[in-house]
Amino acid sequence: MAQKVRRQEPGHQYVETMLISMGASAPRAGTKPAVWLREALVQVGARNIRHRGPHRYVFRLGKNRRERESIELGLPDRRPYPKRPDPVTETTGAQSAATL
Repeated sequence: MAQKVRRQEPGHQYVETMLISMGASAPRAGTKPAVWLREALVQVGARNIRHRGPHRYVFRLGKNRRERESIELGLPDRRPYPKRPDPVTETTGAQSAATL
């Protein structure tokens, strides 16, 4: 979403409206979008949150069930599906920049 604002791609108005509703000042004419975004994130108290990365999925491809089952994936042992969000190191009332 941040990239939409920086490059003024379709959908950037939604992100800007969302930030303004959280307390950021409206972008002024002639202000570079990247500069406004940086200032807006500071104004709403957003912060970066580190996470373990995206989930990965693997599918066996084949014409029928027999072909699919004969394919060895060579993956490490399966770990349980993560059912909890990533741990947060700091707990504050500030808005998260993870969605931006």
